[in-house]
Amino acid sequence: MGEHSMNKHLIYGLIASILLVSAPHAEHLPIWVSAICVALLGWRGYLAYSGNALPSRWLLLLITIAGVAAIGIGFRSLFGREVGVTLLILLASLKLLELKAVRDATVLIYLSCFIIITNFFYSQSIPTALFMLFSLIVIVATWVNLQTGSLSLKPRLRIAGLLLLQAIPLSLILFVLFPRIQGPLWGMPQDAYAKSGLSDTMSPGSMSKLSLSDEVAFRATFSGTPPMREQMYWRGPVLWDFDGTTWKRGQNATLQKPTLADVGTPVDYTVTLEPHNKLWLFALDMPTNISVSADMAPDFQLLSRTPVNARLRYNARSQLTYRANLNEPPQQMKRALDLPRGYNPKALALAKTWRAQSVPPPQPSPDGRGGITRQSVEENIANTALRYFNQNGFAYTLEPPLLGVHSVDDFLFTTKQGFCEHYASSFVFLMRAAGVPARVVTGYQGGEYNDLGGYYILRQADAHAWTEVWLTDRGWVRVDPTAAISPARIQSGSQSATMDARHTFQLGCPGEPMEPMGVGLQLGTPVRLPHALGHGRHHVAEAGNEHAGGYLLAGRHLHPHPVATSGGETERPRTSRMAQGMQKTIKGGIAARPA
Repeated sequence: MGEHSMNKHLIYGLIASILLVSAPHAEHLPIWVSAICVALLGWRGYLAYSGNALPSRWLLLLITIAGVAAIGIGFRSLFGREVGVTLLILLASLKLLELKAVRDATVLIYLSCFIIITNFFYSQSIPTALFMLFSLIVIVATWVNLQTGSLSLKPRLRIAGLLLLQAIPLSLILFVLFPRIQGPLWGMPQDAYAKSGLSDTMSPGSMSKLSLSDEVAFRATFSGTPPMREQMYWRGPVLWDFDGTTWKRGQNATLQKPTLADVGTPVDYTVTLEPHNKLWLFALDMPTNISVSADMAPDFQLLSRTPVNARLRYNARSQLTYRANLNEPPQQMKRALDLPRGYNPKALALAKTWRAQSVPPPQPSPDGRGGITRQSVEENIANTALRYFNQNGFAYTLEPPLLGVHSVDDFLFTTKQGFCEHYASSFVFLMRAAGVPARVVTGYQGGEYNDLGGYYILRQADAHAWTEVWLTDRGWVRVDPTAAISPARIQSGSQSATMDARHTFQLGCPGEPMEPMGVGLQLGTPVRLPHALGHGRHHVAEAGNEHAGGYLLAGRHLHPHPVATSGGETERPRTSRMAQGMQKTIKGGIAARPA
């Protein structure tokens, strides 16, 4: 079949095929690319209608080079999913302008079928599938025209529909028997991990972008009774170094292995991790064992020895009751206090004021001599910071405003609107400025339970940042400043978080009942917690920790974990029922942890 066989009906069918498979991409393509493709298709249709000659190869070559260069400049790359689809549609449109033989027509039909697949990169909805089915019928009808050259439209459509019906049984067999492929069916390898979410850096706005992604990060199945959702902090990269804008993991200042003291009943679970092309693995705070080859950094971060480029399943064990790294090396403590010079002067001044005002009246000690410890000073500073967030009009938002060079100052004193990374970053900055060792921890929080499969799903939208402060005789203690603004984020996930959520928090001192503070009901009605609750320190603290508030800061160590029964099974302590009752009444809470 030569040039004379390229009849108008075949050319119109090819134009319709390219147009149908490319149209859904219009909202993803740059406007100028869509305009050029429409112009090229219209040009080819006019040439077929008028019978004029095709453009010269030199002209097509110049258009091709200019189009590819413009795409490269616009996308700043010629590799990747989006740029690849754009190039494919542009080149398919240009191919129509050199259509001279059956080979060219066959290539265009194959390209049309391939572009159908790329539509499912962006949407896998039923309307998209139905539209692509209609497009496929048109493509097959065009292919029938290529083979016969004489059939009218209706017979071609009938044959195309029959061929597709005959292909359904074969498709079902292939669906069952064909092996599943890890990574993308088409594209550069990095496209498989483009939405992996977490990195080893964090800057304002970096994590709020993930809140809109439903991509699965991993799944978790617990061997026994799972902890409460508020206790599920899945530890990932730990960030130490701050340059004024971005937090980075940096290099460990010690090779000393991490240690846990006063541990309780362990939690055993299995994680099925999706590929993300990075080294870090995820485990509940604090991990102690893992079934795959991995190293544990001095800050309890689990690191695989090879990048996770394929789905990985591993068993892990964690302790939710612990005292972590009681003997932290001095070089690590120095890292936990370092701040860049010349940034955020207002925040520095505020933290120094808190430090000067943080010493409370002397409290009776067990030996009756009284006195104040450094630990209680640190606790008071953390309490002051959380109260500052809670009582000064801060809001939790998925669309935080842009910040300037002094990002912490802008957030604390101007915008007062942010996502979890804003609260974690500013809290650690304030703690370090006040002389309290602190660091940022990133990972995931909570999880969506799948009743059918009996497992928890962690999505990129569950990405979260919290903090850890180091206290004398306590080691590293988790504090989640986001809970001071939006407890719903911790209890129900980011989608349930509200911008103006308020709740109670108070970090008590050993031997002292919790001081009741004003609480905001879900409807904003102010109430007071009974002061008598403070005398039941263990019960109130258990309730508060199960709210997953700041996990701070009274007593010697934390106990936010199910207790062991006589039969070896685990169950939530009775005080969790009290916590559930409090959850029905108040928006959330941060409470002290007893000794």
